[in-house]
Amino acid sequence: MLGVFTLFFMLMMLFAFASVGLWIYALVEVVRAPEAAFGPPWDNTKNAWTIGLAVAFALPGGTIVGAILWWMQGHKALAAGTQVPRPFWSPRPSYPPQPPYPPQPPQPPAG
Repeated sequence: MLGVFTLFFMLMMLFAFASVGLWIYALVEVVRAPEAAFGPPWDNTKNAWTIGLAVAFALPGGTIVGAILWWMQGHKALAAGTQVPRPFWSPRPSYPPQPPYPPQPPQPPAG
């Protein structure tokens, strides 16, 4: 007969392995997702998700928190075909996008 401590230990180990498995699946999904799903290239949203999930591995409980954040925000948007939002730890870029080069001539007024 297994003791209470043994059952508790086995459940904790199962939870730990499951959280690492979900984290790996989330990281692989971010890396394999198309660039266009994360918005314009200058926004670096895909890099923010990738680095955030990688750093989450080093934090206590980060594997489960990172995986849950990806599944609640990024995965739903990716599955729906919409743009993946920026993670909360990544601020918006402080620079505006550069105008196209060469400069385009102004459009004539309509009418």
